Amino acid sequence: MDLALREAHEALARGDWPVGSVLVRDGAILATGQNRQNTERDVTWHAEFDALRRVMRERGVEALAGATVYSTMEPCPMCAGAMKLAGIARLVLGTRHATLHRTDLGTYSVETFGALTGYDLALTELVSGERHAFLVDVGTEAGASVLAGVPQTPAGAATIDRARSDVAEASQHMGRSMPAAGLRELMAGSHDADRWDEVASRCLTCGNCTLACPTCFCTTVEDVTDLTGDHAERWQHWASCFDLDFSYLHGGPVRASANSRYRQWLTHKLGTWHDQFGSSGCVGCGRCIVWCPVGIDITEEVAALQAEAQGKQAQDAETPGGAP
Repeated sequence: MDLALREAHEALARGDWPVGSVLVRDGAILATGQNRQNTERDVTWHAEFDALRRVMRERGVEALAGATVYSTMEPCPMCAGAMKLAGIARLVLGTRHATLHRTDLGTYSVETFGALTGYDLALTELVSGERHAFLVDVGTEAGASVLAGVPQTPAGAATIDRARSDVAEASQHMGRSMPAAGLRELMAGSHDADRWDEVASRCLTCGNCTLACPTCFCTTVEDVTDLTGDHAERWQHWASCFDLDFSYLHGGPVRASANSRYRQWLTHKLGTWHDQFGSSGCVGCGRCIVWCPVGIDITEEVAALQAEAQGKQAQDAETPGGAP
């Protein structure tokens, strides 16, 4: 922290905000950083970013996994997010925004950020020959309570390094992608797209994608009584929007076609999920692609819908008077 304070003093003397940062891993200093917002005329050039950038540029992002950040000031949401993505394991603070009575960040703290974006338990799969194990990172007290109830072995430094390295390497092999913005609008404007018929011709409506998806949560309710009528139970079961009975109302299902059921799943996952939870329902894991028996790829379907929408926009632009 003394070194971080010296970095902060240099930043202040230069005319920047007095914030310094030091990155340490396995007892060795990886990099130091200073706030350079004013001198670089860059609002993102915070001390933590400065140190992170130096390490990533010189050693690669995998060198950050498991490191400790010493910062004279509590990291802002931007820096906290970058540290989370980089796999920073520990943060040591000099002071907090609340201590300085800052009002521009509201009730923000790194703890509230962690609660918003974090986890109870995060598992990293480790497979070596016939050995199958998981490295468990504990994010909350509730997660620690769950972990305490199962057999476990403390992870050594080599195991932790391997897990972080495996995750970093896997991230470099993500060959698929979807648009980072505009999916909600795309889904809302594609209700009558021709692509729904094309994908429905391949979809078996088996529901594998909903069973494998970590964010699908639909259920159904079943009431059961005994023959005497003296005892009744209500059971909640997992359900899928691909089931024909899922949208059943008196007289029949609302979504009887494969077209309508696939459209319901995709437009909810990528579109109206934003209205419910403020973000996309897709976490990018690829499970729906892996477990689809006919190989339907959600990223291909989104790309096709986007291409169709752009084609219609171009056609409308060429039509005198615009769209009919």
